Amino acid sequence: MKLAPIKLKNQAVVKADYESTALKNARIRKLNILKTKQEAIEKFSNNKIGGKAAKKKMGATSASNTGMKVNSGKGFQLGEKITKESQGIKLLQEGYLQSFIDFFYLTTETTPSMIVPSQKLLEEYKMNKSEKNHFEMSEESLEQLSEDLVQAENYLRDGHTIECLQQYDKVAGAYKKLHDYETASYFYNRCLEVSKEAKYIDGEAEAYMGLGSCEEEVFNIFESMKYHEIALEKAIDGNLRKIINTISKELIKVYNNIAKNYEQKEDFDKSLEYFEKCLDACKKANDPVMEAECYFKIGTIYEKMEDLSKAIEFVEKFLDLCKSDDKPPELKAKENKFKSNAYKRLAELHSKLGNSTAAISNLEALLGIGIEDQNKQGQAEATLKLGLLNYEEGILPISIRFLGKHFDLTRTLKDQNLKEGASKGAPLIDGSVVDISRVNLGIAQANQQIDKYFKLIMTDVHSVINYLDDPKAENDKK
Repeated sequence: MKLAPIKLKNQAVVKADYESTALKNARIRKLNILKTKQEAIEKFSNNKIGGKAAKKKMGATSASNTGMKVNSGKGFQLGEKITKESQGIKLLQEGYLQSFIDFFYLTTETTPSMIVPSQKLLEEYKMNKSEKNHFEMSEESLEQLSEDLVQAENYLRDGHTIECLQQYDKVAGAYKKLHDYETASYFYNRCLEVSKEAKYIDGEAEAYMGLGSCEEEVFNIFESMKYHEIALEKAIDGNLRKIINTISKELIKVYNNIAKNYEQKEDFDKSLEYFEKCLDACKKANDPVMEAECYFKIGTIYEKMEDLSKAIEFVEKFLDLCKSDDKPPELKAKENKFKSNAYKRLAELHSKLGNSTAAISNLEALLGIGIEDQNKQGQAEATLKLGLLNYEEGILPISIRFLGKHFDLTRTLKDQNLKEGASKGAPLIDGSVVDISRVNLGIAQANQQIDKYFKLIMTDVHSVINYLDDPKAENDKK
């Protein structure tokens, strides 16, 4: 049997049939994919998130273990890897030019700095004593940074100045935590620009304060002072009591550091100038503890300048503040310590001026605090000085009484420290301290006996002369 020949289709017809089938199959696959996506979206939103409100946020929600992102308008999309380039492009595409500029600076570490690190800081970097950390380029960090910048720009566009400043301040604070004060200064300057544009004086004051804090951290102490002083002027102009208080506290640290630096250089005029500025800042900040310490330091500077009367004046102001009835709790907690320092210093100053009565009075007050606090070390110091000062004044009975107390206290302290020093780490009192105390007491007692003999001789001088002329005759009389 002969088979009939097979009729082959024209090649063009075959190709057309194939393309038709392929298109049909592609449409079917596309419909199936869309159907599957829709079912998955509905299932995910109902089971994993729940509610219509959650669907609105699905664009930012990642499906668990899928590597995909859910979007309420577009369905599932393969998650794109977030990079600094992709985020930058996205910011530009969405019209956030300022955010793009800031983001570009931050992610390429080319941020224009408002401050110049001091030579001291650069040396510490070289010696690894200080370290500036870098922004972490993780997907999460990049996304969060761009969101913060966009949020700030949106607030700025909508005229919400305070919220905009809060966002920029947040970014600045994050870089301060990284010890990247140059970048932080850029965002404090952004805060300043926004505040000036909006004529928002609170923001200006806080921005200047932020710039000042960055300068302080990089050891530019005078630049820090300049920014803080401008901040204080702005706060005073706006009668911003809370901000005045905060800035004044910062200025206390700045002025105190400058004053101490000048003191170390023995430039006492400059040191005095900045301690007085510090004192004024303490009053504005309502900081009685630092105010008291400033009075004391000013007294110390005057003493170094050999103006003892002025030194006494300021140490007495320090003491008056410590003794005031309405002192705050933070000063009350240090009251006896501060008063002890004042009485000790006043005793020394009055002694230098030759006013022994005032010196003794202050030492007796110092001893009283030592007894009240059961501070044997303080008592020993006071009794020694009282004994020596009374000895110099020729008041030997009182001198001996205080030197005797000092001798007893040193022996007690020596025994106590021998028992407890090893376990508590207390410094041991050397036996020589007790020996010196014994010698001081012995000399005073000996001089008292000599004084007695001298007085006895002076009351019966004629008998002494006769005795020296003829001892036998005097003995016969007896």
